[in-house]
Amino acid sequence: MCLLFVRLVWLYSFELFAVNVPINLILSFLAIFGSLGFIVVTDFWSRLTRKTKVISYTTKIILLVTFVLISSGTIMIYFFEPSIQHFTTNTRWMVSFFQSMTALTTVGFNTIPLSGIVLPVLLVMVLLMYVGASPSGTCGGMKSTTFVALIAIW
Repeated sequence: MCLLFVRLVWLYSFELFAVNVPINLILSFLAIFGSLGFIVVTDFWSRLTRKTKVISYTTKIILLVTFVLISSGTIMIYFFEPSIQHFTTNTRWMVSFFQSMTALTTVGFNTIPLSGIVLPVLLVMVLLMYVGASPSGTCGGMKSTTFVALIAIW
């Protein structure tokens, strides 16, 4: 059974699991927490063990930028991608969130065929991949703090 799952994933990526909530949630959780990096993890650990009382400015920026980029990507994909219009409303939100998350964290999974994505949505996904995740995270891109610094000096 496990070998069959691995073979299906190898052949079709996660397109067969676009409506599977547990798989989407688990992969999203792991990818986002892997992309946040050790700065955020150690900051929260220090806060939980009461070594510090405040969360650092860097952690706040990382969490805010990650939330804003994933949210804006999700909204753009939800409203402008015609290949997901046949899904129910909740499934469209889940598929949109997953595609936005996988682009930002540069995980590389997809639950919809990428060959059918329209160019404006593809541009949004490329921009999310270009920004990438947080410093000391497991993802590629220029990093979210660099993106904020570029916006700040602009």
